[in-house]
Amino acid sequence: MKTILIPTDFSGPAQNAAYYALHLAKALEANLILCHAFTITQLGWPLYEYSTMKESTIKQLVLFADQLKTHFLNDPDTKSAPPPVISCVNEVGTVSDLIPKLIRDHAENMIVSHHLINDMQVPILLIPAETKFSSIKRIAFATDFNNKHIEVIRALTGLAFRYDADLVITNVKDEWVNEEEHHQKEHLFLDKLIAEINYPKFYMRHITDVDIDEGLQLLSYEYKIDMVVMVHEKMSMLDRLLVGSHTRSLAKHIKIPLLIIPENLHPDF
Repeated sequence: MKTILIPTDFSGPAQNAAYYALHLAKALEANLILCHAFTITQLGWPLYEYSTMKESTIKQLVLFADQLKTHFLNDPDTKSAPPPVISCVNEVGTVSDLIPKLIRDHAENMIVSHHLINDMQVPILLIPAETKFSSIKRIAFATDFNNKHIEVIRALTGLAFRYDADLVITNVKDEWVNEEEHHQKEHLFLDKLIAEINYPKFYMRHITDVDIDEGLQLLSYEYKIDMVVMVHEKMSMLDRLLVGSHTRSLAKHIKIPLLIIPENLHPDF
């Protein structure tokens, strides 16, 4: 059984991400783990206060889990499916401390969050603060025609198949690039893709040297993309995006769900 890990701080954007994950759980046939990390900000904190805070936050988690279950059972999109098992984990520390432990213990397939969590070796789906779930009809995968991306695309066909979605191969082309070399690289990549992957709903779209924000918005509005997928490699377009927004929430940067896949990872959807 697949598992989706949902970090929450009980904020509105975090709850919104959890509801998105709930709908995704139906398609992936996955269970959910709600997790919350709290910190001790004062030396010599009395143990009874620690226990009180832990008890209080676990009650919040359980209450939210019940709300998610009720939503699943009543929503027309999900009520006909078996509800996922929703577990709750609450620990002292930071989210960055807690999540690696949970990944080791539960072998999560994906993290769904409203904010970026660095250096995780599982896919992370970032949900914009106000994005509500709607059926995924078109998924865009951003590539520089790196042959390593073929296996990532193969994995993505599993997700696209569950929604009968289009899989749009997207290339962001710098204006200064050598056109002949670029087209040759593209043709070799597409020939390999067609030869090795049998999925009938592939499309190709080019975006020419635009600002990252503008590119994501173009995908959303002009191409009607429901989810963008990027591989996090050093010096990639995504790396430039992450470096450029390290002082603010990446969720403010995007308008559509953004699935980040670590380099050399081929997830099972």
